[in-house]
Formats: sequence, structure tokens, C-alpha cells
Amino acid sequence: MLTHAIMITTSIAVSLWLSGKLPWLPTPASEWAISSPPSIWHTAWNLASYAWLPAYIALVLGHRRVAQAVALLAIMPPAITTAVEQATGDVPLSVSPWAILLIDVVLLIAMSAFHHGAPPVPRRPWLLALPVGILLVPVPLFTIQATTPTLRLLDWPGLSCAAVTAAMVIHLTVRVSRRRPRTLPWSLALTLLAVATLALRTATLPDYSDQAQHTTLATIASVQAIAVLAVGVPLAVLAIRALRRLPPPATRRPTTSTE
Repeated sequence: MLTHAIMITTSIAVSLWLSGKLPWLPTPASEWAISSPPSIWHTAWNLASYAWLPAYIALVLGHRRVAQAVALLAIMPPAITTAVEQATGDVPLSVSPWAILLIDVVLLIAMSAFHHGAPPVPRRPWLLALPVGILLVPVPLFTIQATTPTLRLLDWPGLSCAAVTAAMVIHLTVRVSRRRPRTLPWSLALTLLAVATLALRTATLPDYSDQAQHTTLATIASVQAIAVLAVGVPLAVLAIRALRRLPPPATRRPTTSTE
């Protein structure tokens, strides 16, 4: 949810920049120009993906049902658009959009873990993580892609692989140097992210077969998958070992009526 909120917030800023609404920034290159949508309904339909931002905020603030409903609003329009465009032949058949949608659906289902008895989410660090994540991840990536033509070959799964791999390397460095038990939740979370990213990267490999630079793109994608595996497997092993070393949860002795 944090990743979606970060990327959507950055997407809003990028859209404003490409449409000329941010004159103090450099003028974007011609290949980055965007065409105006045909109608206000089309605009509203595309803006539905921005619902990930309020969904994330609602989840952090404890409104889990609202977060699920708003997240569903963000999922449905892209799913319908993809189905219609591929059925009518407007766009070629591809696995990438369906793989991304599948991960979003799994994410929506996983939000059920925030039940009534679940402990509240610590609000301050997760709200602070939003602006920090924007500055650390999408802004540098977009800047590099906009200024370095060779890096424009990186698609969303590729960017995800790069970001997750970097996060795991940093986490492993901190974990080995400090050996703090509180790093275990982050190890498990990054392992889950690595599995999702690797599945997304693997599922989208067939989409390169019909592209002009399919050999280059397939090679880059393979390197990305290998990088995630090379860092993710040691992290998963360390996380599982630390999980097994945890003491069993304390059991409460049942009380009797005389106590």
C-alpha cells in the first residue's frame, strides 16, 4: 500500500509537469509529451488509480473497511480497461497488466488481516514514510530515466526489482552490523516483497517476445530476476532462522472462580 501511495503521488506531480502546470521545472522532452484525454469521463476513469493514496491513508488511520473499498475503486477501472482493450484488439495481448492486477487483488485480500482485534497501526512512522519514500525512490528513478535514454528500457517490474534489491541490500547491511531482533519484521516484509517482485518480473517476460529490442529487454529482465534471487534468498534464510529462534508465546494459565 505504501508503494502504491508513493508512486501515485509522484505520478500526480509528473502529470502536472508534463502538462506544463509546473513552469519552474525544466521543459520535458518531446517524447515525454502526453496527449489530452478525449473526454472528462475518460479523465475521471484514469484518475481512479489515484485512489491508492487515500486508501493507504485510511488504512494507517485505522479505517480498514474504507481502505478496502477505496482500493477496490483503484483496481476495477484498470481491470475493465485492460479487458476491453485486449478484447477489441486496441492493444496487443500481454501478461504484464494482468500480473500487476493480480498482485493488487492479492493485496486487497491481504488487507483483511487488519481485523477488529488487530493492534492499531503506528500512525506517525507510516505517515512520515510517504514523503520520505517519494524522495528516496520515484523522484531519483524518474530523474535518471528522463535524463538517461538507456535507462528508459526499465519498465515497472524492472524498477520494482531495482528498488526491492536495493532495499534488501541496505537491510542486510544493517542487520549484519547491528544484529537487532527488531529487524525481523522488516526481513519478513522484504522477503514477501521479493517474492511478489520476482513473480511479477517472471510473468512479464513473455511480453518482450514481440518487441523490437526483445533480446536486450529479455537480458535486462533476466539480470533483474537474478539480482532479486541473489539477495532475496540469503535474506529469506536469515529471516526463517531468526523466526525459529524466537521464544514461544507466553501461555496464560486459566483462572478459576476462586482466584
